[in-house]
Amino acid sequence: MARLHSLLRAAEADKEAVQVQAKAETQSIRETIRAEGNLCAEEFRKQAVSRERDIHILKEQYAAVQESYSARISDLQARLAKLRSRYKALEGRRNLEMEGFSRDIATLKRHVVKLENLCYGTKLTNDDIRLLRMGPVPRVGD
Repeated sequence: MARLHSLLRAAEADKEAVQVQAKAETQSIRETIRAEGNLCAEEFRKQAVSRERDIHILKEQYAAVQESYSARISDLQARLAKLRSRYKALEGRRNLEMEGFSRDIATLKRHVVKLENLCYGTKLTNDDIRLLRMGPVPRVGD
């Protein structure tokens, strides 16, 4: 029986030693895991700060580009409006010139016919003679 008691005490001592060793190893593992976790968390924080900085820079660049292109678009729209108005004015002038040229040609044709009549002996009326002396009819807008 004394032998059982001594074996029991030895087993309890071994048990205590194993428990102490297990607690020490567990504590060591926990500290290692905490340290690694803290390192990973710090790494992630640095990456997050870096990404936030990158996003901020990209937002600023986007705003600058957007402002630049908005200004360019408004300039191009103003230029387009100006060119359209100039084109309309040019088209109006061209139409007036065409109308004037058409009238000049018609007047010159009448003049030529009357001069041919005069040259080839056809009698001219007093109105025809007066028109020949006046010259061409002035255009509208001159």
